[in-house]
Order: sequence, then structure tokens, then C-alpha cells
Amino acid sequence: MSKDPSDLDNAINMLSALSFTSLSPERSTTWAEKFKTLKRVLGGLWSEDTAFMAPGGNCPSGVLGQISAMLEFVEQARDAGYDRITRLYLPVGSSCTISGLVLGVVLARRVFDASTYDGVFASTFEIVGTPIHHAAAFAQRNVNFLRSDIFSFCPLTITHTVRSTVDLLARLLGSEHRIVRNLEADALAFVRTRVRLDASKDVVGTYGGHSKLSRVYADAYDRTGAVFASSSPKSLRAPDLWLCGHFAAKAFATMIADLDHMHSNHNDAVESSRVESVVFWQTKSRVQSAGSCDEFARARAFFLALFATGCVDQSPRPRSDREVSTSIMVIRMGTPGF
Repeated sequence: MSKDPSDLDNAINMLSALSFTSLSPERSTTWAEKFKTLKRVLGGLWSEDTAFMAPGGNCPSGVLGQISAMLEFVEQARDAGYDRITRLYLPVGSSCTISGLVLGVVLARRVFDASTYDGVFASTFEIVGTPIHHAAAFAQRNVNFLRSDIFSFCPLTITHTVRSTVDLLARLLGSEHRIVRNLEADALAFVRTRVRLDASKDVVGTYGGHSKLSRVYADAYDRTGAVFASSSPKSLRAPDLWLCGHFAAKAFATMIADLDHMHSNHNDAVESSRVESVVFWQTKSRVQSAGSCDEFARARAFFLALFATGCVDQSPRPRSDREVSTSIMVIRMGTPGF
């Protein structure tokens, strides 16, 4: 594993993680204790009470949560009057979020009436993902790794995640349930035709920090950007986005580059009066998860122990509940001008 760049985003990510405790504190460990950690990992292979989760939390239950989020979003978009959404942008790490959103959009057509679905989503609606890891982006550029049926056997691809989640739904509801019937085929068809991945080197850069392009757009947003709640007067600003270089800033760069391109190609009077709505889906949100521990105190103890002994104090600590937060921004774009 490579080290993350030394920047504020990564420091905040680490401090956020330190505010949580293990479900089993007396047995928890970190990679500062390499032998103990390796022993725990290998021991789990023969344990009946140990479960392994892929990086990023990609598992069927996690995808179900994203399906629920999309169905809830459709209700909110309908009630708020966000009509004809053309694109949804998000970062892609373990493929959990994007797979759940794909399934959620497909299920929305089955769950909601046609007027709701056709009112919220434009006929050209697509999901645009930006891989955050350079290796995944390289594989996507060269062999369509994340979207291709050929690699559906491989965990962390969109196709594999969609299929494993549909399999879980079939076991829970029955393969002939109206929700499940033909769901895999419909979702994979959506992946082939309505999912676009921006795996360009300029946008993705190297895993763990900003790319050159994401840094440019994030800095520009920090200087001049503003967010307004649709239900608030124009003078009342909503909380600003946190464009973490690890995750959200890369998808933000893709979105702004697309919008810039859209504006540059809309020159006539008819096109310039058109309004588009796009969604920026930021699972790693501006709201940091917070446990019950003082992360600054834990960070100090962590490094003192690491530098002094090469290991970290693993004394029992109180348990905490995790807050999961997702930021969603709907942007209504009139052209030209942003």
C-alpha cells in the first residue's frame, strides 16, 4: 500500500476514523502492529464468527442502503420539483454506491408511477462515475474493467456488485417476485447504456489525493463557489461542500468539465435558454462522521505510542454509534454562464 499525500483532507479523514472504536476493543489492532494484525486476518479464515468486508464497504447490504437512498431521492426530487434530471455524478471507489444507484434507478421505474419517474429523470438520464484509484482507472481505460460483463466474476466491479445484490434480493424475496424478476438483466442493460465512467488520467491522478484537475476545480470552488438551498431565499447560503481530494473532488472535476463543455457548445438562442438539472452525489460528505471519542486525543496517543514503541495502545474503549452522512446537490443549469 502506498502512503496518502500529506494534506488537510487526509488528516481530516484519519481524525474522523480515530473517533470510532472497534466493536471488540479488547481484540482490535492496527497495521502499526503488523504481526498481530496479520495473525488476526489469517485466523479469520478459519473462524466462524469473522466476516471479511471488501475495502469501501462493498457488500450486498451496503448496496441495499444505496438503493434505498435512490428511492428516497426520487421522492424528494418529485416533491421539490426537480424535473428532467439529465446526469448524476459521483466518485467510484469500491463500486458500492454506483451499483446501488443503478439498481435504485431501475427499481424506481417499478416502484413509482410512470409520471413520477418520467418527471424526475430525463429520457437521456445517465450516471457518470469517476474512479478514484489510478489502478482501477487504468483498467477501465484499457479493458472496460468496471462495466464489462467479462469481469463480472471480479469483486469491486459494477457488474459483479449488481449481480451479487440481485442474488441476495432473490434469496430474500424469491426469484419471481415482481421487484426481482428480470432485475439483473435490466440493471446490466442500464450499466451498458446509461453508465459513463470518466477514467482520464488528468481527472483521476493518483489514489489518496487530488489530481491536478481536481485541485484546480476544488480551489476554484473554495474561492468563488456557493451553495443555496432550493427552499431558501437567494441571500441564504447552505453549508459549503467539502471537496475531499481523495473522493468527491474528482467527480466534481468531471461534472464541471462536462458543464463547461455543454456551455461552450450551446451558442444559439434556443439552446442558451435551456435549463438542465444535474445531481452531484457526495457520499463522503461535508459532514464528518463522529464517534464518542475525542479524535485529537486519540491521534496524539496514537503517534506517541507509535513513535515510542512501534505499537498502539489497545486498551478497551467505550463503544460508539456511527453516523453515516450523504450530501446530495441538485444543480439547475441555465446556459450560458455558471
